[in-house]
Amino acid sequence: MTNQATAITSSDVLDNWIVGFEDVYCKARRDREQAAAREHLKRKNTVRGYSDYAARYCDERRMVKDRLENGYNLTWAREIAGRLRSNIHEDGLRSEDNVILKLFATRVPKGGKVRASDDKANLYVPYKSKLLTLDCPYIEGNKAFLSTIRLDCDAVFASPDACLSELRKLVRDEKIPHLPHVVTGDLMPDGTYRNPHFLFLLRKAVWNNFEDERCRVQPVRLFDGVSRGLCRAMLGIGVDPAAPRLTMRMKNPLSPIWHTMTPNTSEFMTLSQYAQRVDTRSSIEELVRHAAVVQSCMGIKPSNIAFNVLRDRAKVILRQWHFNADHRIKGSRERLADHLHIELSAHAKETGLNDFGVSAVVGKVCEYMWIKFDPKRLEKPGKVRHRLMHVVDGVECVAARQKIGAEHSAAVRKSKTMEKLLSVYRAALAKGEKLSVEQLASRAGVSRSAAYRSFEACQQISPSRAIDKKVGTPTEVEEYPNQVAAYEADDSSTCESVETISDLEDILISEQEARLRQDFHVSGEPRFDALDAEIMEEFFNSALRHAADDTIIIT
Repeated sequence: MTNQATAITSSDVLDNWIVGFEDVYCKARRDREQAAAREHLKRKNTVRGYSDYAARYCDERRMVKDRLENGYNLTWAREIAGRLRSNIHEDGLRSEDNVILKLFATRVPKGGKVRASDDKANLYVPYKSKLLTLDCPYIEGNKAFLSTIRLDCDAVFASPDACLSELRKLVRDEKIPHLPHVVTGDLMPDGTYRNPHFLFLLRKAVWNNFEDERCRVQPVRLFDGVSRGLCRAMLGIGVDPAAPRLTMRMKNPLSPIWHTMTPNTSEFMTLSQYAQRVDTRSSIEELVRHAAVVQSCMGIKPSNIAFNVLRDRAKVILRQWHFNADHRIKGSRERLADHLHIELSAHAKETGLNDFGVSAVVGKVCEYMWIKFDPKRLEKPGKVRHRLMHVVDGVECVAARQKIGAEHSAAVRKSKTMEKLLSVYRAALAKGEKLSVEQLASRAGVSRSAAYRSFEACQQISPSRAIDKKVGTPTEVEEYPNQVAAYEADDSSTCESVETISDLEDILISEQEARLRQDFHVSGEPRFDALDAEIMEEFFNSALRHAADDTIIIT
């Protein structure tokens, strides 16, 4: 099987900038060949002793000569990207007649500093010769000068032409400014095109060396923002939002292992020009959530609610593993993501959420937690961004979005305040103490106004039923079988009849939903089916019981 690099010219006349680059590239190549010839003549007339370095140098020279004369030959089987490969032959160098691949070769570090291997996760310096290194399947670009935006696609296309067709559709819809300069993927024996990498080559590189005080952080942040913007625009064709952007690890388009196309040879842009064409404000979590919506085909509302529930469950699982010194918390992050995927899939099945779309959301939650997992921050409350993405979808006014988040946070805080007051009040009843409202507020750590509003409800709920929300088992007190509780939502609200803490939660939820439906109209909501109802119920229970410490931020 032979993979060839295909140059698809997007314009009859190349950009003047790239033509000028080719002239400089050829001149530099001639200068290097002349310098190498002079160095060879000098070494030929010098007697040197034997050393391991000299032996390796001689071996690499023979390998370079054989590569240039006989081409690339892979006769024995090697496992690359999950499958064995053998009997691959390719004559010449891919960059010889392709100006885009020549440009890519210049943006890889010099020989002896290039890291590459057959495995993307474990890169090293395989050769001193850059020519031999550029045959490796995976390679690392120049991280000190960021000049290539790499997007990792997890999709499988029917053919390379089908992949290009999808990219051209994105350009026609003005989602991306132009085609990628390089597309490198795995061409399977059945003709399908798997997991391509899309490379956008910048006109100017970005300096990324913060050890030097002259290096500015703003261009690096802009590089990251443009990468996220292009990723969001291409989520529909399967681009992975969780893939790291600054590692510069990618499928090597110069390697004969892959099938490479260069569909764009004329359009080059700077970061500032890209920033005017794509949305640079998207965060990682927002991208992952949008990817879950696209790949699960569930719609934004049920997908985002399922993401919230599974994310909260994943945090609980990771805490348990960490503090119990579970063996699953050790090892690589890839293994951690695999273990977490197994646990979340089992949890989804137990709760009845074993739908195909939910399984896609499980995968995205594992990818997100794989990126964000930090054992040092497990005990600290975090910021939950985009938790209400399904509610604010279609609400353009910033004040309206902030009001939605504030009302949701207020409902969560009310529930937590009530829990604190009930806990202190029950403890006092068990000891036979009589507390004033001020003493109740002081021990519970809440404001006196909140204690006054909820004091009557505490008096009526506690004798009726004592509920430990950590366990979830109600303990009935026969002394007050017919007592009815009341809870004041705020200063202007009236008392509502409730019997348990669950009734209080139902009141908070119903009030919140009533306000949202009355104040805001969210267009384009998916049909509210049985799966949606189950996820909604599980989400609200999870949000009110386990995420009370989280800060809700709507951006």
